[in-house]
Amino acid sequence: KTCKPNCPDGYFAKAKVCTVCPDNCKTCTEETKCTACKDDSLMVEDTKMCVKDNCPEMYYKSEADKMCKKCTDKCKVCSNANDCQECVSPNMLEEGTMKCVDKCEDGFYKANATNCDMCMDKCMMCAAKEKCDKCKENFFLSEDKCVDICPEKYFEKEGKCEKCKDKYDTPCKEGDKECEVCVNKSGSFGTYVLALVLVLMIVF
Repeated sequence: KTCKPNCPDGYFAKAKVCTVCPDNCKTCTEETKCTACKDDSLMVEDTKMCVKDNCPEMYYKSEADKMCKKCTDKCKVCSNANDCQECVSPNMLEEGTMKCVDKCEDGFYKANATNCDMCMDKCMMCAAKEKCDKCKENFFLSEDKCVDICPEKYFEKEGKCEKCKDKYDTPCKEGDKECEVCVNKSGSFGTYVLALVLVLMIVF
Protein backbone atom coordinates (compact mmCIF):
# COMPACT_ATOMS: atom_id res chain seq x y z
CA LYS A 1 0.00 0.00 0.00
CA THR A 2 1.16 3.51 -0.77
CA CYS A 3 -0.04 6.97 0.26
CA LYS A 4 -1.19 9.44 -2.41
CA PRO A 5 -2.59 12.98 -2.25
CA ASN A 6 -5.49 11.98 -4.52
CA CYS A 7 -7.24 8.76 -5.50
CA PRO A 8 -6.77 7.62 -9.14
CA ASP A 9 -9.63 7.33 -11.65
CA GLY A 10 -12.05 4.58 -10.69
CA TYR A 11 -11.63 5.25 -6.96
CA PHE A 12 -12.90 7.73 -4.34
CA ALA A 13 -11.64 8.65 -0.89
CA LYS A 14 -13.48 7.04 2.02
CA ALA A 15 -12.04 7.25 5.56
CA LYS A 16 -8.67 8.10 4.00
CA VAL A 17 -8.77 4.96 1.88
CA CYS A 18 -9.17 4.86 -1.92
CA THR A 19 -12.32 2.80 -2.49
CA VAL A 20 -13.37 1.45 -5.87
CA CYS A 21 -16.15 3.34 -7.72
CA PRO A 22 -19.35 1.64 -8.89
CA ASP A 23 -19.28 -0.36 -12.14
CA ASN A 24 -18.65 1.61 -15.34
CA CYS A 25 -17.66 4.78 -13.43
CA LYS A 26 -14.53 6.65 -14.49
CA THR A 27 -14.65 9.01 -11.51
CA CYS A 28 -16.98 9.20 -8.50
CA THR A 29 -17.47 10.98 -5.20
CA GLU A 30 -19.19 8.14 -3.34
CA GLU A 31 -20.39 4.55 -3.72
CA THR A 32 -23.62 5.55 -5.46
CA LYS A 33 -22.64 8.71 -7.36
CA CYS A 34 -20.51 8.85 -10.51
CA THR A 35 -19.15 12.16 -11.78
CA ALA A 36 -18.00 10.71 -15.11
CA CYS A 37 -18.49 7.40 -16.90
CA LYS A 38 -16.05 5.23 -18.81
CA ASP A 39 -15.89 5.90 -22.55
CA ASP A 40 -18.16 2.96 -23.44
CA SER A 41 -20.79 3.78 -20.80
CA LEU A 42 -23.70 6.18 -20.31
CA MET A 43 -24.66 8.18 -17.23
CA VAL A 44 -28.22 7.78 -15.94
CA GLU A 45 -29.48 11.35 -15.63
CA ASP A 46 -31.02 11.49 -12.16
CA THR A 47 -29.34 8.56 -10.38
CA LYS A 48 -25.80 9.54 -11.49
CA MET A 49 -24.90 5.90 -12.07
CA CYS A 50 -23.24 4.56 -15.21
CA VAL A 51 -24.56 1.77 -17.44
CA LYS A 52 -23.02 0.03 -20.40
CA ASP A 53 -24.74 -0.22 -23.81
CA ASN A 54 -28.45 0.02 -22.92
CA CYS A 55 -30.43 2.42 -20.75
CA PRO A 56 -32.77 1.01 -18.08
CA GLU A 57 -36.56 1.09 -18.43
CA MET A 58 -38.14 4.57 -18.31
CA TYR A 59 -35.00 6.13 -19.83
CA TYR A 60 -33.83 6.80 -23.40
CA LYS A 61 -30.33 7.06 -24.85
CA SER A 62 -29.10 10.56 -25.71
CA GLU A 63 -26.04 10.00 -27.90
CA ALA A 64 -25.15 13.71 -27.96
CA ASP A 65 -24.87 13.90 -24.16
CA LYS A 66 -23.82 10.27 -23.64
CA MET A 67 -26.59 10.04 -21.07
CA CYS A 68 -29.71 8.04 -20.25
CA LYS A 69 -32.44 10.65 -19.93
CA LYS A 70 -35.81 10.23 -18.25
CA CYS A 71 -38.88 9.45 -20.37
CA THR A 72 -42.08 11.41 -19.77
CA ASP A 73 -44.26 10.62 -16.76
CA LYS A 74 -45.67 7.04 -16.67
CA CYS A 75 -43.69 6.05 -19.80
CA LYS A 76 -41.84 2.72 -19.76
CA VAL A 77 -40.15 2.78 -23.20
CA CYS A 78 -39.38 5.89 -25.27
CA SER A 79 -37.06 7.03 -28.05
CA ASN A 80 -36.92 10.66 -26.92
CA ALA A 81 -38.51 13.02 -24.41
CA ASN A 82 -41.69 13.50 -26.48
CA ASP A 83 -42.19 10.09 -28.09
CA CYS A 84 -43.33 7.35 -25.76
CA GLN A 85 -43.72 3.83 -27.21
CA GLU A 86 -44.97 1.88 -24.20
CA CYS A 87 -46.49 2.98 -20.89
CA VAL A 88 -46.08 1.67 -17.37
CA SER A 89 -49.08 -0.59 -16.64
CA PRO A 90 -51.98 0.10 -16.13
CA ASN A 91 -51.52 3.37 -18.05
CA MET A 92 -52.34 3.59 -21.76
CA LEU A 93 -50.54 5.19 -24.70
CA GLU A 94 -52.53 7.95 -26.40
CA GLU A 95 -52.32 7.87 -30.20
CA GLY A 96 -50.96 11.04 -31.79
CA THR A 97 -49.88 12.77 -28.56
CA MET A 98 -47.74 9.73 -27.59
CA LYS A 99 -48.28 10.40 -23.89
CA CYS A 100 -49.39 8.04 -21.12
CA VAL A 101 -52.82 8.44 -19.50
CA ASP A 102 -54.72 6.52 -16.83
CA LYS A 103 -57.98 6.80 -18.83
CA CYS A 104 -58.82 7.76 -22.40
CA GLU A 105 -59.53 11.47 -22.79
CA ASP A 106 -62.22 13.14 -24.93
CA GLY A 107 -61.63 12.36 -28.59
CA PHE A 108 -60.06 8.97 -27.82
CA TYR A 109 -61.34 5.44 -27.14
CA LYS A 110 -59.84 2.39 -25.43
CA ALA A 111 -58.58 0.23 -28.31
CA ASN A 112 -57.05 -2.36 -25.95
CA ALA A 113 -55.46 -2.63 -22.50
CA THR A 114 -52.43 -0.55 -23.52
CA ASN A 115 -53.67 1.97 -26.12
CA CYS A 116 -56.10 4.88 -26.49
CA ASP A 117 -56.73 5.46 -30.21
CA MET A 118 -58.20 8.61 -31.77
CA CYS A 119 -61.88 8.82 -32.58
CA MET A 120 -62.81 10.01 -36.06
CA ASP A 121 -62.57 13.71 -36.94
CA LYS A 122 -64.92 16.06 -34.97
CA CYS A 123 -65.94 13.23 -32.58
CA MET A 124 -65.69 13.75 -28.80
CA MET A 125 -66.80 10.30 -27.54
CA CYS A 126 -66.67 6.95 -29.31
CA ALA A 127 -66.42 3.25 -28.54
CA ALA A 128 -64.75 2.40 -31.87
CA LYS A 129 -62.96 4.29 -34.65
CA GLU A 130 -65.88 4.29 -37.10
CA LYS A 131 -68.74 4.75 -34.60
CA CYS A 132 -69.08 8.11 -32.88
CA ASP A 133 -71.40 8.45 -29.85
CA LYS A 134 -71.11 12.21 -29.26
CA CYS A 135 -69.71 15.00 -31.42
CA LYS A 136 -67.62 18.00 -30.47
CA GLU A 137 -69.38 21.34 -29.96
CA ASN A 138 -71.07 22.82 -33.08
CA PHE A 139 -71.16 19.43 -34.85
CA PHE A 140 -74.04 16.98 -35.18
CA LEU A 141 -74.19 13.18 -35.05
CA SER A 142 -75.50 11.67 -38.27
CA GLU A 143 -75.33 7.90 -38.84
CA ASP A 144 -72.38 7.45 -36.45
CA LYS A 145 -70.41 10.35 -37.98
CA CYS A 146 -70.12 14.06 -37.18
CA VAL A 147 -71.27 16.70 -39.67
CA ASP A 148 -71.38 20.52 -39.77
CA ILE A 149 -74.96 20.59 -41.08
CA CYS A 150 -77.64 17.90 -40.98
CA PRO A 151 -78.41 16.45 -44.43
CA GLU A 152 -81.65 17.02 -46.29
CA LYS A 153 -84.73 15.45 -44.65
CA TYR A 154 -83.04 15.56 -41.22
CA PHE A 155 -83.26 18.14 -38.43
CA GLU A 156 -80.98 19.05 -35.50
CA LYS A 157 -82.03 17.84 -32.05
CA GLU A 158 -79.81 17.65 -28.94
CA GLY A 159 -76.59 17.33 -30.93
CA LYS A 160 -77.98 14.73 -33.32
CA CYS A 161 -79.52 14.69 -36.79
CA GLU A 162 -82.99 13.18 -36.45
CA LYS A 163 -84.90 11.95 -39.51
CA CYS A 164 -87.95 13.97 -40.54
CA LYS A 165 -91.34 12.35 -40.71
CA ASP A 166 -92.46 11.49 -44.24
CA LYS A 167 -95.60 13.65 -43.97
CA TYR A 168 -97.74 15.57 -41.50
CA ASP A 169 -101.45 15.43 -40.70
CA THR A 170 -101.58 19.16 -40.05
CA PRO A 171 -99.79 22.13 -41.61
CA CYS A 172 -96.56 23.42 -40.04
CA LYS A 173 -96.91 25.41 -36.86
CA GLU A 174 -94.63 28.27 -35.84
CA GLY A 175 -91.99 27.00 -33.42
CA ASP A 176 -92.21 23.38 -34.57
CA LYS A 177 -88.53 23.03 -35.48
CA GLU A 178 -88.87 19.60 -37.03
CA CYS A 179 -91.62 20.78 -39.36
CA GLU A 180 -90.16 24.21 -39.93
CA VAL A 181 -86.70 23.02 -40.93
CA CYS A 182 -87.64 19.93 -42.89
CA VAL A 183 -91.17 20.13 -44.27
CA ASN A 184 -91.11 23.73 -45.43
CA LYS A 185 -87.64 23.30 -46.96
CA SER A 186 -88.61 20.19 -48.88
CA GLY A 187 -92.01 21.68 -49.62
CA SER A 188 -94.13 18.66 -48.76
CA PHE A 189 -97.42 19.13 -46.88
CA GLY A 190 -97.25 22.93 -46.52
CA THR A 191 -96.74 23.36 -50.28
CA TYR A 192 -99.52 20.86 -50.99
CA VAL A 193 -102.03 22.82 -48.84
CA LEU A 194 -101.07 26.13 -50.50
CA ALA A 195 -101.51 24.65 -54.00
CA LEU A 196 -104.91 23.21 -53.07
CA VAL A 197 -106.15 26.59 -51.78
CA LEU A 198 -105.06 28.33 -55.01
CA VAL A 199 -106.86 25.72 -57.16
CA LEU A 200 -110.07 26.12 -55.14
CA MET A 201 -109.89 29.93 -55.45
CA ILE A 202 -109.55 29.69 -59.24
CA VAL A 203 -112.40 27.16 -59.59
CA PHE A 204 -114.82 29.01 -57.37
